[in-house]
This record gives sequence, structure tokens and C-alpha cells, in this order.
Amino acid sequence: MDTLVLLGGFTLLCALGVPVAYALGLAALFGALWADIPLEAVMLRISDGTDDFVLLAIPFFVLAGAIMAEGGMAARLVMLAKVFVGFVRGGMAVVNVLASSTKSSVQSEMRSITASSGMSAHSAPNSAARPSA
Repeated sequence: MDTLVLLGGFTLLCALGVPVAYALGLAALFGALWADIPLEAVMLRISDGTDDFVLLAIPFFVLAGAIMAEGGMAARLVMLAKVFVGFVRGGMAVVNVLASSTKSSVQSEMRSITASSGMSAHSAPNSAARPSA
């Protein structure tokens, strides 16, 4: 029955148009109240889940990607990869893979390139300037 209250509350909140993050949190609170779990225990578990040093790496990797994109390093890595494989048919996809691999080796984390990949793709030369195949 507890699972039904949890999933039903989540479904109802999503159907009402509540954002998913808030719907998850409110459904968890509904489920905890239904199961007679004290709110103090729920709040302690929430604070324990967010009090993790490893979670600090995520915004710093995004910051590193943004610095690489704003500083021009990401665009230069894309241009370097384009020199090596840009002439191949479908080479822009290979350029993206090579640039992402290079950026992740510089930042030492594969997930860290997420922020800079999208920014460097926009800063790459316009596809209209390339000759069509």
C-alpha cells in the first residue's frame, strides 16, 4: 500500500503539472507521512544525501567546461580534430568524438565534457561554409 501511495502521489502531481523534481519530493513526503515516518527522520535523510563531497565535482566540471569554451580551448580542440578527420565523409561526427575525447583527457573525467561539448559545437565553423558532398 505504501508503494501505491508513493506512485499514486507522484502520478497525480505530474498530472497536475507540478515539475518532476518537486513531484518526486512531495510524493516522498506523502509516502513518509503515510508510513508514519517522522518528518525529522525524513529531513535527516535528505540532508545526508546532499552532504556528499563527491557531489561538488559536478559543478566544478561544468565550470571547467565553461572556462574551456569561453577561453577558446574547446573551439581550438574542435578545429584540431577537424584537421585530422574533417575531410572524411561524416567527419564532423568523428570530430565531435575526437574533441570530446581530448577534452576529457585534459579534464580527466569523461562526464566533464558535457558542458563544453555543446558550447564548442556552436562555436565551430558554420556548416554552410563547408562544401557539400
